[in-house]
Amino acid sequence: MKAEEVKNINWEQFNGESGFEDLSTKDLGVPYLSIAQALSKIKKKSSDKYNAKVQEGDIYNNVSSDILWSEGQAPLQIIICKRDWCRVEWQPRHKGGELVGVHALDDDKILKTVVGTKPTNKFVLVTSNGTELVETIYLSCAYKKGDNWYPCIISLQGSQIKKWQRVLDLMRNVTIPTKKGAIQAPMYAMIFNLTTKEETKNDNTWYGWNFEYNCLVQEQQLLLEAQSIRSQKSNLLLLASSDDVIEVVDDSKGPF
Repeated sequence: MKAEEVKNINWEQFNGESGFEDLSTKDLGVPYLSIAQALSKIKKKSSDKYNAKVQEGDIYNNVSSDILWSEGQAPLQIIICKRDWCRVEWQPRHKGGELVGVHALDDDKILKTVVGTKPTNKFVLVTSNGTELVETIYLSCAYKKGDNWYPCIISLQGSQIKKWQRVLDLMRNVTIPTKKGAIQAPMYAMIFNLTTKEETKNDNTWYGWNFEYNCLVQEQQLLLEAQSIRSQKSNLLLLASSDDVIEVVDDSKGPF
């Protein structure tokens, strides 16, 4: 991918701070972007999240239940500011499904307690205590609605984790020409188009994330705001406790 020129930003100011470092995300009390699946709460009339207009595959705000993207519309624009990769420990659904804790991806102490995988979900590890470990990527982002940008979180679990590798491949190809030569574009300087795609496995059908690179951020203030989201420290326990994606991951008839 060719280096892109943006005239209104002093890129040397951001050189050496790519956003690809192993940094954590601070929970800002911001919503998750979720995909409406067949069994999602937003489609259930008995749920306080119910939205009669939502269709499978729609992207929605999990706090307000507002639909942010539907098939046939222009893609939702997002900026991925940073990512956190961890293992989230849950009680199984039949025991209440409560959050137990959050662990580093390579935490030997918790990994030594693993006795196998969940029979209905190969991506879920089962511990000797009967709890379930779910590998999870949290993306701290900003999304565009109208003329404004708003912070949000996107959670990747199960088969959706491989989408992160595709995003990284796209990001690594974006460079910026400067007087000192081309530099790697910071992660938080890139705008992506976000939609969903129907996916299938065996007899199951669901909707997964679809990320496509759009362009570099064109405004200095927006870049500084995205950089600010990237620099904030994580509270992964709060992130996990606000995450709605577990209802899909734990579904034995779901996509994983």
